[in-house]
Amino acid sequence: KPALKYLNNGIHEDGSTQYQVEFGTGGQNITLETRQKIEADLKKKKISGVYFNEHPARLYPNGQFASHFIGYTKAANPDDDKEGLVGAMGLEQTYNDILSGTDGRVYFEKDIYGNALPGTVAEEKKAVDGQDIYTTLDSRLQNTLEDLMTQVNEKYEPVSMTAMLMEAKTGEIVAMSQRPTFNPETKQGLDDNGTWQNLLVESPYEPGSTIKLFTTAASMEQGQFNPNELFNRVGGIQVGDVTVNDHDYTRLNGKEYLNYRQAISWSSNIGMVKLEQKMGDEKWMEYLKKFGFGTSTHSGLSGESAGKLPGTNFVDRAMSAFGQAITVTNFQM
Repeated sequence: KPALKYLNNGIHEDGSTQYQVEFGTGGQNITLETRQKIEADLKKKKISGVYFNEHPARLYPNGQFASHFIGYTKAANPDDDKEGLVGAMGLEQTYNDILSGTDGRVYFEKDIYGNALPGTVAEEKKAVDGQDIYTTLDSRLQNTLEDLMTQVNEKYEPVSMTAMLMEAKTGEIVAMSQRPTFNPETKQGLDDNGTWQNLLVESPYEPGSTIKLFTTAASMEQGQFNPNELFNRVGGIQVGDVTVNDHDYTRLNGKEYLNYRQAISWSSNIGMVKLEQKMGDEKWMEYLKKFGFGTSTHSGLSGESAGKLPGTNFVDRAMSAFGQAITVTNFQM
């Protein structure tokens, strides 16, 4: 559309040139359909002198759509389009060898017009298409997530934000996104600060209360979880030189006792520390490793962080039971 607009603004109805037309960025990375529309306008107005440079390109019709996960491609050699494309981020980069096809070639003699002379083909190698990769992303959920992320980002203007939606029963990731992001079709946004980092795998963070489900699951697996057992939360719980309290003590009207079922629903830090102490530091560390924390998910995505498990300090290990002194990535969670 921008290219057609520039073209039409620079030409009179009778076809005479009003001024020299410069397409600028509007004439870059245009589709075959856009080229055909421009050529039709040129033919209709009997305009000559407009030329097109063809180059290989990957189309991303969905625009902002799990952009850091999908990635994008660029020219393998900016000075020579004939060398094809290479993945520059995400799946495009990780599986470049699988997604890239192999060029074919034919050696033959030709006449002065460039036509092959019959019977002169010396060697012919057929081109091989690149293979397909299928993900578990659901396009409807992904588009909905992108819209919601944009709304929240525009309203609150955070430095960054991430979101991932997973099918709990299968572990399939059906939607994921982050801000800042970019449009792989137009490359808009790639120059912004921070856009190059795939926060979903490269940016570890303290998971906080989301890890309490893992603490509870480990306790259940150990056979130590009694949902009706009461514990006292007044004054917090002392772990070395640190006093651990519940952040919502006032909201619960200073409730003195909770059972472990309530410890989950009311997100009790004290309850989680007590569960960790029951199973012991070493056993808790074993479970963290079994859950996949502290190690790569082997996604193959460039720059993936393994996160960090708590060290040997027993205070750190106790605090990791409610999501502090441990770092994880979105992919791990």
